[in-house]
Amino acid sequence: MKTFFLLLFFLITFALKPEGINGVDQVIGAILDCDTRVGKEERVAMDIAIQDFNMEQNQTFIKLRSKCSQQKPLQAALAARHLISKNKVQLILGPRSWEETSTVAEASEHYDVPILSFADSSPPWAPERWPFLVQAVASTYTQMKAVANIIQSWGWHRANVIYEDTDSAANGISPYLYGALQEVDVQISNLLPLPSFADSSLLQKKLEELKTEQYRVFVVHTSLALATRIFGMAKEMKMMDKGYVWITTDSITSLVHSMNFSLVKKKKRLNPNLKGPHRPCPGPLWRR
Repeated sequence: MKTFFLLLFFLITFALKPEGINGVDQVIGAILDCDTRVGKEERVAMDIAIQDFNMEQNQTFIKLRSKCSQQKPLQAALAARHLISKNKVQLILGPRSWEETSTVAEASEHYDVPILSFADSSPPWAPERWPFLVQAVASTYTQMKAVANIIQSWGWHRANVIYEDTDSAANGISPYLYGALQEVDVQISNLLPLPSFADSSLLQKKLEELKTEQYRVFVVHTSLALATRIFGMAKEMKMMDKGYVWITTDSITSLVHSMNFSLVKKKKRLNPNLKGPHRPCPGPLWRR
């Protein structure tokens, strides 16, 4: 809630038109995936943050208008146009994926409406293409630099990267993860893109290929849904046992609390159980 409150403070102070800040109700829009737990939690957090803000203000009152995208870029673009033309919003929050964000920006570029995106990554050229588009989450490069530093701290010099074959995930890998790993002299042994709806047979085939490799440090940069299937298959293939390390990015880690409990309870906290920092085959990220 605190995050959304600070975000709303930013909106009022910087994003909304100066002539409309004092004494006039403000309408902001949000594009959410209403069918998911994440989208529902975002809506609740926004409602609470707006309520807190309105209680603290005497001259400005914020109203929220939200639309559902169902994780579909076209639906997100239509939602943006509706919020702008029908609800007269002065700013739009969301959505979470770059695919949706780019279509919203494209649909909104002829209107004087800022967009604060929750997408965890965006291409370097995006700010120049759409000056009104602001990434409202932590820098992707900062996150990838942290991943690279974790690998370096254990003295590992190679890692396998598994990512979701979408623009959002690909933008996080290149150039951010590439650059961060190069800075600490870590090489990518295998770069494995997976489709969002990869089935069990494909996951088993791809993980079997990685299992034969000498280096068993894996960086996973996917959606929570795909990561859950990857880890489920990896566990069946005994790739969660001693000798393997799995490092996940924020797109997974920040949503672990919403994972199916039957899967989560099979894992415990990080416990590498290494004999030394330069051991080539590290212990598991998760232990039974």
